Amino acid sequence: MADHQPPPRVSVGLPVYNGERYLREAIDAILAQTFKDLELIISDNASTDTTERICREYVASDPRVRYYRNIKNRGAARNFNRVFDLARGEYFKWAAVDDLVALDNIERCVEALEQTPRAILAYTLATHIDAAGEAFSSNGVLGPVGLRGGRVARFKQLLHRFNKDFGVSAPMILFGTYRRDALARVRPMGGYFASDLVLLAELALIGDFVEVPDRLLSIRLHPGSSSWPDTWSYESIMEFYDPEVNGVASRTFQMQRYHIEYFNAVARSDLSVAEKAGLFLFCTRPPLKRLQHKLRTTLSGRS
Repeated sequence: MADHQPPPRVSVGLPVYNGERYLREAIDAILAQTFKDLELIISDNASTDTTERICREYVASDPRVRYYRNIKNRGAARNFNRVFDLARGEYFKWAAVDDLVALDNIERCVEALEQTPRAILAYTLATHIDAAGEAFSSNGVLGPVGLRGGRVARFKQLLHRFNKDFGVSAPMILFGTYRRDALARVRPMGGYFASDLVLLAELALIGDFVEVPDRLLSIRLHPGSSSWPDTWSYESIMEFYDPEVNGVASRTFQMQRYHIEYFNAVARSDLSVAEKAGLFLFCTRPPLKRLQHKLRTTLSGRS
């Protein structure tokens, strides 16, 4: 029998790979939201732990949960894109398997979007938690972003923030709530390092971001997570984004590609020629500074 139920207002996309440790906590927090008109879309990147069994338990107990399993690990970028492609709601939200959303997170973000018609994304402030779920001091890193001004100003402010904190604040914004039609207008995440930052930067050229001034998201930092610096390496980062990228040259390019993609995002926009030229110049500064620093470090080491 065909399902003639109207689509939910909010679609929550949860990409997962071997997430059994925190999966139940993450799903429970989403399903317990005060905003009830939602669906939860889970895309499993061929997990080898008990992730599949856990997800199927929730499918059997809550009709709002939809579960899909990839035949192989396609990398985080493709999995993030897949849950968005499967979404039906007017609004869309990504969720991370090891994070926790406060019970009124979605309700507050939807309210903010409805009160601000020009806004395409609403996000809340966040707190860092450890493996045990205990909060630790990172308010300086996850403090207000408060983007102001027009599209050019928003783009510059956002990139300045990411360059300053090395993208640590990006998940706070990325895991906000979007107008689905606006998110569909930008390029999906690519299988390269920091493609989520590029996506947010391109969105900043389309519409306003609204910041809900309460900490309604807990971002978990723990050994084994993609945000844990002790596990960072070219190999591990590219394995996370796209496990099909092979070879030192390919991995090196994919680690630096986001600089080029900022230029592409500006080129795709409908800004004026003068505005694009100004942003092209702006985008050259961070990589040039890093190159200068690397050269100085190399030369000083030889002296």
